[in-house]
Amino acid sequence: MTTKSEIKKNYERLNKDILGLPHKRLIDLLIKRELIESNIIHFIEKAKVKIKETKSKILKKKLEIGKYEIKLNEKLIKNIEKEILEDDVISITEAFVKKEIPKTRPKKHYLNHVKYVRKYAFELGKEYKANLFVLDMAALLHDVGAYVGTFHAKESYMIAKDWLRDLDVDKKQTKMILDAILNHQAKHEGKKYKATVPKETKIIRDADSLSFLYDTYDYYSKKQIKLYGKKQGKEISIAKIDRMLAKTKTSKGKKLAKKFHTKAKKEISKL
Repeated sequence: MTTKSEIKKNYERLNKDILGLPHKRLIDLLIKRELIESNIIHFIEKAKVKIKETKSKILKKKLEIGKYEIKLNEKLIKNIEKEILEDDVISITEAFVKKEIPKTRPKKHYLNHVKYVRKYAFELGKEYKANLFVLDMAALLHDVGAYVGTFHAKESYMIAKDWLRDLDVDKKQTKMILDAILNHQAKHEGKKYKATVPKETKIIRDADSLSFLYDTYDYYSKKQIKLYGKKQGKEISIAKIDRMLAKTKTSKGKKLAKKFHTKAKKEISKL
């Protein structure tokens, strides 16, 4: 049973934009957090079994190679092992993200958004020689806390922090992933985000914008028109894609963003 101090702790960890909401809304968010933590435990147990199996396979292969006295570069072997284990972590994280769809986001549009953030994070990561594992994990988890509302980066950060800790992800990589998640929004808790950030954070910001400009804008625009009418809905949508364009900072990101922005603006005008 959850104690009063635990509820208070959870409350303090929730994103500031829920403050002042009705009591029921707060309780709903607390229950959602408890359910996510319960799912994390479930997925982590599966992940540990899978990782253990992978480590056993790696050891078996090493022993087989040893029989033939083949000399291998130890650094190369460690890198290969690391890549295999990272693939396992990504695979189980994919399953977790597909299970934890924020109620504020329609499943199809949410998963499409994550898919394109991953795609553009990979493209930009290759271009700028960034850590691709960090980018993939940040792209997968960057919106997992979106159920709290607009300023969801902090909640996504808190969930990702629990997830990465339980998966025993390397401390340096964990720090990089969490920084990218916490600082991926154009505004963080209503304030402008940090200008000086690590390369991976900058790439996730760009990938988030590119995903919106390439795909998400369509769903967003139709939703705004339904809520506010054609004229105001279009104005809100065009202002949003303008902000997404301004948010991109890498050279390649800007080039892609301009191309997508032009197309998105035309499509919104037709609505």
